[in-house]
Amino acid sequence: MSFVFDWIKSQEFAPSTLGMLVNPSYLIRSQLAKTLQRWSPQMHGTMLDFGCGTSPYRKFFEVDTYLGLEIVAPGHPDRSRSANLQYSGEQIPLADLSVDCVLMTEVLEHVFNPAEVLIEFHRILRPDGKVLITCPFVWPLHEEPYDYARYTPYALRHLASNAGLEVVAIERTGSWCLVLAQLLIQYVVQMTCPSDGRLNRLGKIFWCTLLNPLAIIADRIFPSNDQIYFNNILVLRKASISS
Repeated sequence: MSFVFDWIKSQEFAPSTLGMLVNPSYLIRSQLAKTLQRWSPQMHGTMLDFGCGTSPYRKFFEVDTYLGLEIVAPGHPDRSRSANLQYSGEQIPLADLSVDCVLMTEVLEHVFNPAEVLIEFHRILRPDGKVLITCPFVWPLHEEPYDYARYTPYALRHLASNAGLEVVAIERTGSWCLVLAQLLIQYVVQMTCPSDGRLNRLGKIFWCTLLNPLAIIADRIFPSNDQIYFNNILVLRKASISS
């Protein structure tokens, strides 16, 4: 049965269609993964994955050099033994103009100094370098007490501009219907399933099989509203050096 558990684990961050039957976070993470895949061709050369964790999205990016960085400031212990670099909250340990792109997925809300971090991105990026950031807009508290913020697109644009980075695109994933369904799934799983063990897995499968397909159907029926959504997707560019 280990292969079943391995498959379930593989559906955690970038779930396939069948992943909706086992992943309580399917609605938010499937949309996030699809958006990252769509933007991945923009990333090339040397890439820094800031706050890489277990590097769940590395497979989406065909880059020459991958550098994983983990945050080790208070509240962010190094959880990834595969990280090449560590960030202590001051300066990213890379030289000026040393990377072509930066990836930062679901980390910005845990960074207490976002303005300084974006300025650091500008410093280490080569001209025309890209930054791809994702961060939640609607999501429960997590990694407490080190969950510091939720950002609107306007706040993200302001932070980027102050760091000298050009906004290429700001996108939103999900809809009010999917958000409400996702929060319901998170709630019932938390309230009805044991914290671990076989009953936990069976309970998750039951609720996922019942509610995820219904949420997708409902999303196609009810009108959309872009004021409530899952994630912000922010694509930035460092300007070229004028000749």
